[in-house]
Amino acid sequence: MQRIAADSPKDRLTIRNVLAAFVRNHDFYTTRPPASQCTAPLRDLYLTRTIKRLPSDVHEALTIASSLTVQGDALADFSETRFPRVELSKARLSRADLTRADLTFAGLWAADLTSANAAAACLTRANLTDANLGKADLRSADLYDAQLGGANLSGADLRGADLRSVSG
Repeated sequence: MQRIAADSPKDRLTIRNVLAAFVRNHDFYTTRPPASQCTAPLRDLYLTRTIKRLPSDVHEALTIASSLTVQGDALADFSETRFPRVELSKARLSRADLTRADLTFAGLWAADLTSANAAAACLTRANLTDANLGKADLRSADLYDAQLGGANLSGADLRGADLRSVSG
């Protein structure tokens, strides 16, 4: 699909939107109705000490959909996806819409979240070490106990974000 999008610029956004919809419909809680924020109980996540890997098709769809977004486009819509304890190190999610996404305990070290919209996202205890959050919208995001060592936050909007116990 990435090749088709490259060969047919008029279909690029349609392909991106189809891939983003695929990701939204294959999160870890598709059988449950979406909650407003932080869907995974912290107690359960503490007991489950393993980081989950996204299925390869979902990971590729997430990566490709994000890469098909260029400046001036609407953001790739991954809003309200629920991927607690997911490993997304070095993920390229620049210009992604992660509004109200549940990324509790997510491994996002060295991820590119430049200009991403993560307003009201749950990033409780997320590992954002060396992540690029430049110009990211993190308004009202829950970053409680997140690891931000080496993260680029230049130009990030942190108004109303929960930054208690943040490290780094």
